[in-house]
Amino acid sequence: MKLLKLQFQQDRDGFAGSFSKCIFIIALFTTLFTFSSSISFSQDIKNNSGPLKLQTISVSTLKGEVYDIRVPNNIQPGDNITGSIVSAKSSSTLKGAVVEIQDKQSKLADKFFEIIVPMGATSIPFLLKNSNGKAIANATIPVNSTPLPTGPGNTPIPVNQLPKPVQTSPGNFAPMNYAQPGQPLNIPGNFDGNAANTSVSINNVPCEIIAESPRGTIVQVPEGLNAGRGTVNINERGVTQSMPIQVVTINLSTNTPTILKSSTTKIDCQVKGLENLDLEKNNFKVVLTNQSPQTIALTGGNTQINHELTGGTVQNGTTGFSVEATGITSGNFTVNATLSSNTCKSCWDAYLNCLARSDAEEKRCNDDCDKNNGGWACKLACWTAARKREVICWTEYLDCVRKKFGY
Repeated sequence: MKLLKLQFQQDRDGFAGSFSKCIFIIALFTTLFTFSSSISFSQDIKNNSGPLKLQTISVSTLKGEVYDIRVPNNIQPGDNITGSIVSAKSSSTLKGAVVEIQDKQSKLADKFFEIIVPMGATSIPFLLKNSNGKAIANATIPVNSTPLPTGPGNTPIPVNQLPKPVQTSPGNFAPMNYAQPGQPLNIPGNFDGNAANTSVSINNVPCEIIAESPRGTIVQVPEGLNAGRGTVNINERGVTQSMPIQVVTINLSTNTPTILKSSTTKIDCQVKGLENLDLEKNNFKVVLTNQSPQTIALTGGNTQINHELTGGTVQNGTTGFSVEATGITSGNFTVNATLSSNTCKSCWDAYLNCLARSDAEEKRCNDDCDKNNGGWACKLACWTAARKREVICWTEYLDCVRKKFGY
């Protein structure tokens, strides 16, 4: 994989942070029918908060073309980040495209780019230009910034005086124990943020890297995998780990692809590959989302229907259910199916509590510095110690997830 690397004017000094996460896998499944419409320039951010997952920033041009900028959520100052850009029309529309960040321009290489996030950044301005240099889309990538330590008069410590990011050895991978063909799989762990150093396969079929941060990589699960038990292999800078994974497929179908106004139709949902998953404790749900609320209404919830999966409703790893749709107007429609699980919630809650304790300790340390006129050196020591504690919190989180899945 070729990567476009974007380095800001300041060097990669500072801490990469470790605010990342469990995985409530939320992946879109089979699309039934789609429609298109022209929309004005806008930016839509999805999946920005919570555990590690793919953050999609959709930008629409005045001509109605949509570009999806895909990066990990919870980006931290000091992070090395790999992202990708895709167009709904065709990848050829990005041929010769230029990415511009903080007045630095680089050609897009095979839709991938790499960013080193400067310390103190709260967001990353992102501009996409065509081969003629004309701006075709711009966006703002959010950054979860950590306040920089301050000295006398609340003057921030110069960035070049901050210590380098805490380095972690590759490994300790903690993917969710299930994956969906054709959809993202989030793999928390210790990475370097450069997707060129990472490879992932499921059942010996390579997965495309979509995005990566120092705290995890996100891959596209290959199409065509059969439902059932499988193996995921993860390699980061020569460190390889293999672990079992359950391949789960969700299929939606209907006998009425084009609905008439005031008529009704049945949408059938079939889920396979649920064997070996703890359906009683993990609170698995299939979420149906109506992507065409102007065309249809779903009985039981116009925008979302949560269908809980329990052992009693699953036979030989397979279950199915149906919902009814009513036509508001005549036309095609889109319904997406999502599988979600609260498997890692206790690990995630423990991680947030660990961060809260670290924040409280940093505040006490800073208060002591103020009382004793400790100055920049004292505040910098508090800040550095807090960043190290966050790495410990992150390591404990990964250990918790791995223990849950028996990795």
